[in-house]
Amino acid sequence: MSSSDGVSAPAPTRSPLELAAAERAMLEDTWPMELITDPARQPLEVFTPTDYATRALAADHLEDVVVFRNGAEALGVSAEQALPPWVLGALEAAKRPEGASVLEFLRHVVANEPQVAGLLKANVEFVNEKGVQKEAKPPRSRSRSRSRSRSRSRSRSRSPVPRHTKSKGRRGQDESTISSRSRRS
Repeated sequence: MSSSDGVSAPAPTRSPLELAAAERAMLEDTWPMELITDPARQPLEVFTPTDYATRALAADHLEDVVVFRNGAEALGVSAEQALPPWVLGALEAAKRPEGASVLEFLRHVVANEPQVAGLLKANVEFVNEKGVQKEAKPPRSRSRSRSRSRSRSRSRSRSPVPRHTKSKGRRGQDESTISSRSRRS
């Protein structure tokens, strides 16, 4: 494949996943290693705007990740032109000396962009030191009432609760009945 300056560009590639010993040990019993390290499941790296456009617009990439390093620069587009301001702010807030943090990105969005946070869905899962898979949840936006959101989730998650009651019948005798009562808030 040739680029505009006549130099041949490398073909799209999938680099093998290299795991450190600690990473391998952490993942070993949680997910099949043959899936994690399968070369066909690694991100596809492209090197030219044409390759990127072909993959993004014409290829089946539903279960694929296409990486075009420095792609915005190669396409002559700045980050400010390509991304909304809230994404740029969250990316900046997520920077850490040891690398970017997805959880900090989400926390920033929830704290500073509640209208956007309400439109997004995200899960961050990790395996703790005991090998138990956990979910890290960013704090909820304070704009919603806790009691309101809690009561909604209860009413959705619980089916009507049978309730045993005693009442006086027509002749003044105790009659036991079971009625169905649903919780409403």
